[in-house]
Amino acid sequence: MELAGTGLKVAAIAPGTVDTGLYDHWNQEDKSYINSGGALQAGDIARSVRFILEQPDNVLIPRILVVPANQPV
Repeated sequence: MELAGTGLKVAAIAPGTVDTGLYDHWNQEDKSYINSGGALQAGDIARSVRFILEQPDNVLIPRILVVPANQPV
């Protein structure tokens, strides 16, 4: 609400599992559970950001959920 009328847009990206190395030191069982639906790459999230930024001024995408294709949603 504070930004209403300023022309500034805000978007929240909620990613599923992303291959960032966060899980590298987890045990195999936990890692298998986390990666059971696959993992996104950093570039997948970057393309989501680009998609949001490329929208015309009359379009607002306030939230986007990006998950691996095999991850149950």
